[in-house]
Amino acid sequence: MMTCLYDKMRKPVAYLYQFAILEPGTYHLIGLMLGNCVFSIQGHLKGKMIGHQLLDESGAILAEEGQKTPNGHIDKSSLLEQVWNVLVNIRQHTLNFVHPSGKWADKPLAECLSGN
Repeated sequence: MMTCLYDKMRKPVAYLYQFAILEPGTYHLIGLMLGNCVFSIQGHLKGKMIGHQLLDESGAILAEEGQKTPNGHIDKSSLLEQVWNVLVNIRQHTLNFVHPSGKWADKPLAECLSGN
């Protein structure tokens, strides 16, 4: 099962499959969640999951956890290789405490995870 991540309009913006954050439709890797820390595919720390909200470093909401959904067509072998490529690039794995702001981020989740 995957967990759907929604934007403020309740539109699916990603799926959380184990520790991988996947793009809807294509199921391409767009980020990782290790513990409660969220990383871009470049291995940069981008935020935290607090409660059922994925927050950026400033505490703005990037996505909210939603329903569990059946797995789509995921190439697990390819995904594992992609995940490994991200893991070897992670250097910073701690983030100062994030204070939830209660406001939604200006940038969508995919854009936040694609930047450095």
